Amino acid sequence: MTYDTFTAANTEKGFCSYFDELIRDDSLKRVYLIKGGPGCGKSTLMKKIADKFEKENMTVERIHCSSDPDSLDGVKVTEKGFVVIDATAPHVYDMGTPGAFESIVDLSRFWNENKLAENRDEIKSLFTEISAGYKPVYNLLKAAGSVEAWQCQQLDGKIDYEKINAQIKKVIKQNAITPVSSKPTVSNRLLSAFAGDGVITYSKTTDTLCSEYIIIDDTAGIAGIFLSKTATCFQKLGYDTILIRSPLSPDKRLEQVIIPQLRLGFIAGGHLYSPEIDDKKVLKTISSKNYIDREFYSANKNKITFARKLIRELISRAAKDMGDIKKKHDLLEKYYIEAMNFKALNKYTEEFIQKL
Repeated sequence: MTYDTFTAANTEKGFCSYFDELIRDDSLKRVYLIKGGPGCGKSTLMKKIADKFEKENMTVERIHCSSDPDSLDGVKVTEKGFVVIDATAPHVYDMGTPGAFESIVDLSRFWNENKLAENRDEIKSLFTEISAGYKPVYNLLKAAGSVEAWQCQQLDGKIDYEKINAQIKKVIKQNAITPVSSKPTVSNRLLSAFAGDGVITYSKTTDTLCSEYIIIDDTAGIAGIFLSKTATCFQKLGYDTILIRSPLSPDKRLEQVIIPQLRLGFIAGGHLYSPEIDDKKVLKTISSKNYIDREFYSANKNKITFARKLIRELISRAAKDMGDIKKKHDLLEKYYIEAMNFKALNKYTEEFIQKL
């Protein structure tokens, strides 16, 4: 089984990462930290690792770069108990148990420093431009986050939490068996990111991890509340939960809750980050409008629609700016690619994968 995720995102608060959680997974036996510059083969190495163990029918998680989804930031192989990650900025990781648990994979040994030095000024300039390019992106995402917060404020005091709790209990009674575990795991992931073409969402991951879905139609903008309460209830019953977080506001909003033991997914539907799903797998669709004061919703429907449209526009602009940053990153990579000894790197890659 192979599935795709993000463990980091460019958000309304800047760069957000769950890499520490990924590395501190108790099931891991070894963590490999790849060091090196752009274009030195980090992502290619991880793709080859993923391909090998996928062919052996193991559980492979491909962890993509949120700034460039075509590149990998990491790969985890469950049966082997290891994870390989890009440990360069912005997700630098300091080893806690050097050698005994974490190992460094240094790809800089395969570059020609003298050749890189010949283009020092150009490389330095591109690094500066790329770093500066994120500021307007974060300003746009911050604005989108503010609109989302304004939308939530409009709903303050108008949500029927007792009715939400009753619906969740009903769903659990129909689907859950207790007790399951005294130490359930909670994993935080993202399935969406802002790329140059807009928003990319790994719908196939939801389909791979779930056999059935319960959709919370998010017309009223409160699906995140429903999902948070659902996750808490299943965790109390001992179920493992995978929390799929919003790429805009990961600390405030969930987009999906996946219960691995049940292969059951709870999904915010009709949302900017909603995955494409198989309708045949849908057990139930719940309208979020049913949990808001009806008169209030009717009177403020236009405000909610306006907020959703504005958020989409701001995110779309931010995604286009991310595309411009990627173009500069591609130019930067060319300097490193030209300075790499790929023959030696490929030989090392084969030996490293055999060791795994």
